[in-house]
Amino acid sequence: MDAGVPFAELPSGAGHEAGIVARAGIPGGMLFVRSRAGGVSHSPLEHSDAADVAVAVDVLARALARLAVC
Repeated sequence: MDAGVPFAELPSGAGHEAGIVARAGIPGGMLFVRSRAGGVSHSPLEHSDAADVAVAVDVLARALARLAVC
């Protein structure tokens, strides 16, 4: 899917809910939004620019629209 923005596929070693559903045989994925705090997550120091969040929302909406027609 091309949303017109650069992206990278990143394996995540973190224990997210996606890992739980994957073990149940349900495919899934995650969107990571760029953090301006140097990768700090789940912390009050974490910050993502509104423009980066808007891109992620657009990508999610496009993915859901594609899945809805499958």
